[in-house]
Amino acid sequence: MISSAPSTFAEAIRSLPQVLRPAPADRARVHISTVGPEPGNWMVTVRGGECFVEEGSLAQTNLRIHIPSDVALQIIRGEMDGVWAYAEGLLVAHGDTGILREFNSWFGRATPER
Repeated sequence: MISSAPSTFAEAIRSLPQVLRPAPADRARVHISTVGPEPGNWMVTVRGGECFVEEGSLAQTNLRIHIPSDVALQIIRGEMDGVWAYAEGLLVAHGDTGILREFNSWFGRATPER
């Protein structure tokens, strides 16, 4: 868990490399497209036990997520479960949704009730 909760989505997503738990050896590339208060495009790459976050998008990804930035911030801070948000229609995912199910467990955040 992050000692002080990030206050913006940009802060939160950039903090992911610091809280990566041991992740699967397989490479995962996730494109996150946000709308709302902080619109933008972000790439999260997990490979070889490391996490890399960069602004922008690439054509080759395992998963694409479209989400309001305030919802994404809550998920990253551990206040909302990503799978629950997906089931409730708060985010749209295309590609390997198995990665979405595992994403929360890859990072050192509390697992929320909902």
